[in-house]
Amino acid sequence: MLMSNEDAYPCFIKSNQKVLLEEVASLSITEDTFQSVLTSVRELQLNDRAMFDKANRAFVSYVQAYGKHECSVLLQVKDLDLVSCALSFGLLRLPRMPELKNRKVEHFTAVDIDFNTIGYKNPQRETKRKKCLRVYEQTGEWPDAKFKGKGGDKGKRKKKQTVAWSEKKAKKEASQEKRAKRKEVKQMKEETGVGRKRKKRSEVSEEELKEMAKDIGLLRKLKKKKVRELNPLLIYFINRRGIHIKQTKNP
Repeated sequence: MLMSNEDAYPCFIKSNQKVLLEEVASLSITEDTFQSVLTSVRELQLNDRAMFDKANRAFVSYVQAYGKHECSVLLQVKDLDLVSCALSFGLLRLPRMPELKNRKVEHFTAVDIDFNTIGYKNPQRETKRKKCLRVYEQTGEWPDAKFKGKGGDKGKRKKKQTVAWSEKKAKKEASQEKRAKRKEVKQMKEETGVGRKRKKRSEVSEEELKEMAKDIGLLRKLKKKKVRELNPLLIYFINRRGIHIKQTKNP
């Protein structure tokens, strides 16, 4: 059955997927029939925790798939009656999920029981669950053999902050857009040659030119043996150039 905001969906799927949907006569379900079916579905979950887990996962998957639908203009989670959906799945309680945040769920009545008392029909799974439950009651942490944390903290679950899928999608699209813009700017700079950093030649002052000319003159006199005493600093630079000299004193 389609909701009032989903009336345009048959036209959408006909034009995009070439699928023709035909309207069928609506089923008349009485309140007694609904309560009877709901009680039966909940009894299945109370007798086997595996059914309880599957019902919760099915509801969460349905809501997330609804929010990820390609026709997001028509199918929006904010217009979805989550309480009616939860009752149609026969949930014993509403699961914790970001889509239920700030939503009115007063019409949903959870079953008033201790949910830790619901066991698995499978004896191996039930034995493992009870063992983990005892550890949880003592330490406050639920052990999980599949998880191994840092520093040998095996079996400690890390609590993850729940984030709505729409927020994750928006962040991902924003990062992709920024990456595309950076790539485009980089290509444009490479094509135009704009933004290339060129090393500037260090300008030589007039005083440095005079000092260099003076040093060159001293070197020439040194070669002609006209100079016997040199500045120690000048000797150091000459030796660095590969010309090894020794300073001689006047006789």
